[in-house]
Amino acid sequence: QGAPPCRAGGGGVMLAAAFVWLLGFGATLAEPALATLATTVEKLTDRGLTQRQVVLSVAVGVGSGTALGLLKVVWEIPLMHLLLPGYALALALTIPSQEVYVCVAWDSAGVTTGPVTVPLVISLGLGLGKAVGVADGFG
Repeated sequence: QGAPPCRAGGGGVMLAAAFVWLLGFGATLAEPALATLATTVEKLTDRGLTQRQVVLSVAVGVGSGTALGLLKVVWEIPLMHLLLPGYALALALTIPSQEVYVCVAWDSAGVTTGPVTVPLVISLGLGLGKAVGVADGFG
C-alpha cells in the first residue's frame, strides 16, 4: 500500500502547502468583518495603516497559518512547537509597540474567524486528517 501521496516525499508536500496557503489567503480577503475592521483601523490611525495593509497582512498570516497546519499534520510536528514560538514572538512585539497597533494586531486574529475562512480551514483540516489517517487535523 505505501504511504499516502502527501507523505511520499518529493515536491507534493510543498505544492500542497502552497495551494493551502493560497486558499487561506484568498478566503481571508473575502471576509466581510476584516474589511470593516480595516476601514476602522485606517480612520483611527489617520492612514498610518491603510485598509489594504491591514487586509493583506492578516491574509498573509492566515495563509501561513493554514500552510503550517498542513505541514504539522503531514510531518507530525507537535502543536506546541508551532504555538509557543509564535506566541512568544507576538508577546515580544507587543511590549515595545504603540497601544493602537497592539489592539489592531490582536483583534485581527479574531476577525478572521468568519463565515468564509472557518468552513474552508475546517474542511481542509478534516480532509487532510482523513487522507493521512490522523485524528487531530490542524490543531
